[in-house]
Amino acid sequence: MSALTDHSLVNQGVIIEGIILTQCQASGCWFFLKDETGRILIDLAPSNFTITANRVGKKAMVKGIVSEAEGQIKIIGKEVTIH
Repeated sequence: MSALTDHSLVNQGVIIEGIILTQCQASGCWFFLKDETGRILIDLAPSNFTITANRVGKKAMVKGIVSEAEGQIKIIGKEVTIH
């Protein structure tokens, strides 16, 4: 199942890996991650942490909770490992 498309995963914990496409330039509080199924917003602000600047193109693993707001699926990041 893909957190990108499966609404039954809302409020469930997931681990997802992919490439960072874009990220918040101001504080690193969010980024878009792309895997083989598509792209998804990783929101770090609710967990009160950020990633450092210039991580676009890097591979990342995210542990988080699937969330839905206004019909859009996103992941509230709890832990991010960048390779």
